Amino acid sequence: MHRIDTSTAQRDKFGQGKNGFTRGNPQTGTPATQLDYLYCDAIQEEIANAIESAGIKLDKSKHDQLATAIKEFVKKGSVKLNSSTNSTSETEAATPLAVKKVNDQAVTAYDRANIANANAISANSNANNAHRNIENLGGRISNIEHKFVPTTTESRVYSNDKKTYLLVRDDGIVAAYNTDKNQMVWGFDAKGELGVGTIHSSHILGLSEHVTNMFNQSFGQHGYTKMPNGLITQWGIANSLGADGKNGTLQSFFIAFPNACFSVVTSDVGNGVNPTAAAPVSNSQFRCWGKTPINGAPYSNTSMFYIAIGF
Repeated sequence: MHRIDTSTAQRDKFGQGKNGFTRGNPQTGTPATQLDYLYCDAIQEEIANAIESAGIKLDKSKHDQLATAIKEFVKKGSVKLNSSTNSTSETEAATPLAVKKVNDQAVTAYDRANIANANAISANSNANNAHRNIENLGGRISNIEHKFVPTTTESRVYSNDKKTYLLVRDDGIVAAYNTDKNQMVWGFDAKGELGVGTIHSSHILGLSEHVTNMFNQSFGQHGYTKMPNGLITQWGIANSLGADGKNGTLQSFFIAFPNACFSVVTSDVGNGVNPTAAAPVSNSQFRCWGKTPINGAPYSNTSMFYIAIGF
């Protein structure tokens, strides 16, 4: 592409070396700017190349192909917009929303820093006042050793017999120290978590609910309980048929054991007079037997309770 440079072009119309067009002026003898074939070729090829670069085939019957090409370029976008505030892309441009987010975060961080600084100044002032008050108090009490003893790394408050003292260390640990045992008897770290000592379970909020939720169970005439370690105990009622004889009657567990069944024990549902027995045959089934207590009596129809253990 080039600016018009024929002999009738208006020289430097848009600045030095930037020619333009004039319609001419007969009164002053100024001719209108003439076009030459080079300028027309340049305009034609610039427009045609733009249309074809968008993947559009030139069509003599259409007059909106340049507009369509421009829309395609905008749609594909050589520069993409991004509202993220943590992107490392070098091919995307930040949107006003991203700029606003960064500005808001900066303002918030600045405000928080000011608040933290004010709190630190206030805390330091309070600590200095407390130290001065304690030192003044200790100075006014004669013949009594100071119960508050600051060291280079911690502050201590002693019991009257000096056997125990409360300490606050510079690293944030708060603890009780026993001088007879020469060790901490309890202590919390800077995060407030217990590091030394014990807390009675009744003082731990939500402990009972937490422990209960560690078990899976279903309670009823047929049911099971699964412990956190995977051990499963289940129970129910089984019925043996005398006609099954020594082969026993095949029964299904209330739930299948994922891995194995260790044992099945039974007892008579009725008055407890019939001998009963059971044995697992798979993770999901077992066989059971029932007999009358008469010597030599055949197997009989018997209802029995069972308890099975596995995992």
